[in-house]
Amino acid sequence: MNYEKSSLESSLIKVYLRYIIDNTNDKMVIRVTKDKIRKLKRDIRKTLHKGTVDVRSLARIAGQCVSMCKCILPGKLLLKTCTAV
Repeated sequence: MNYEKSSLESSLIKVYLRYIIDNTNDKMVIRVTKDKIRKLKRDIRKTLHKGTVDVRSLARIAGQCVSMCKCILPGKLLLKTCTAV
């Protein structure tokens, strides 16, 4: 067991991979941290200011959106045309 990466204390709120896992109420809630949203906004802003967009940066933004879609309502993304390249 890697003790540096492990948490041996019980807690109701944990931050894992920049997601906040909150188990304080009757049901578990997963939220996105502010720095993860800030990073997504920064990447979108950079992409919009460029004259052209390469596939790699568009795929990075799409991947960030997909990873957060279950935490942010309505939660369903329509990115099929974006990732169909």
